[in-house]
Amino acid sequence: MYEMDDCEEHVHRWVTDCMPHRSVQLTAAQNLRNGVEREVWDCSLRTDAGELDAVLTVFKPGSLETVNTNLRPELVSEKCFLPMSELPALGIPTPVVLGRAVADGEAAVLCKRLVHGDYFSKNILPVAGGLCIIDWETFGWGDPMWDLGFLVGADQNLTDEEVEAVIAEYGSSATIDGHGLMWHKHRWSDFWKEREHQSSVKTDAGAALPPA
Repeated sequence: MYEMDDCEEHVHRWVTDCMPHRSVQLTAAQNLRNGVEREVWDCSLRTDAGELDAVLTVFKPGSLETVNTNLRPELVSEKCFLPMSELPALGIPTPVVLGRAVADGEAAVLCKRLVHGDYFSKNILPVAGGLCIIDWETFGWGDPMWDLGFLVGADQNLTDEEVEAVIAEYGSSATIDGHGLMWHKHRWSDFWKEREHQSSVKTDAGAALPPA
């Protein structure tokens, strides 16, 4: 039988509190953030409906986050939980909410999706047995197409074939919002065109300067 350490026991309690009407067992947990105001865990779960990957965010008293400074953890979690529960009905992509819980002055939200926020080659390192994703400073809840768009757009020198290969590989195991992804690709294309324009302007300006 899988033996959990103290940290995993802590995560497991929150997971079961967030999903009180489901049979759920924590099979793995990785800490992504452990700050004064909140902690975030990447969790692998076994439920009565099958295997499930989820993100658990635990909000603590005395939040240092500017937008939540005057809110108790219970209200911070509710503030995050309600939009993710209501916006899908309006066609706005949000993380899939699995549950919310409050206990001992803290509160937690459990959801399916996590967006890295800065997901491109410089933050993906090859390691023995696979890849290691670093720089989680900007991670949070959001549309996965942001990460996919970043991955295929932030590296200017990717060929069309490489971009399509990345998208195809992503689509083999996850759903792609074609309209949303296209929007991100266009914005990155605009960004690089503007970057080249600004570089050209600076070069021309430097060439026009009289010799010292």
